[in-house]
Amino acid sequence: MPLNPQQEELCTSSRWDFSDLRALFVNCTLKRSPELSHTQGLVEISKAIMEKNGVIVEVLRPVDYEIAAGVYPDMTKHGWARPAPARPIWTRGRALQRTTLPTVIPPS
Repeated sequence: MPLNPQQEELCTSSRWDFSDLRALFVNCTLKRSPELSHTQGLVEISKAIMEKNGVIVEVLRPVDYEIAAGVYPDMTKHGWARPAPARPIWTRGRALQRTTLPTVIPPS
């Protein structure tokens, strides 16, 4: 996603070095890939700003995975088909310096 002129200026004039950082966006949209998501639009803007500043960025959509909800290591004993609760997120996120959880805020 292209940045607007103000965003470009802020990125290029920054005195900070973020090139040693890695970030993971856990996109909490309810729409599966590749369906267009408003949340993904917000992620893309933030992702572009981070990448422009040298951050290595990864995006994960939990809705695309079969993630067992629960607190036990083996959720098959509690009615789930697969044992691992959130393993795709945990393995990707544990070595990162920044994790962002964008989600939808329902209208009131």
